[in-house]
Amino acid sequence: MLVAAHNGIPPTTARRIVDAGHVELLPRGGARCFSVFKAKIKADIALSREELVMARPRGAIAAARMEILERTAERPIGCMDLCLVNRMALHCQHAVAAAERMEEMQYGT
Repeated sequence: MLVAAHNGIPPTTARRIVDAGHVELLPRGGARCFSVFKAKIKADIALSREELVMARPRGAIAAARMEILERTAERPIGCMDLCLVNRMALHCQHAVAAAERMEEMQYGT
């Protein structure tokens, strides 16, 4: 475990390698390329929680939530670059092609 930690391997991965006796490469989907963007959005929504649950007049609830979500999406947009967008576009193209071939959808691919 010390060697794994020193080399930046998560403990769960190290345990799986030791238990299995070999390295099993799990499929990585293109959707993971958005994990940084998604993490920043989730953190910003968590900071805006008080504003989200605040009491409002009946007609203004949806508009206020939309405004908060738009503001939340604008803040981390700087982490999106051309490479990130291209990777997600390629992932989507593969998913559409698989759907057209009537292939089973698999989580995490």
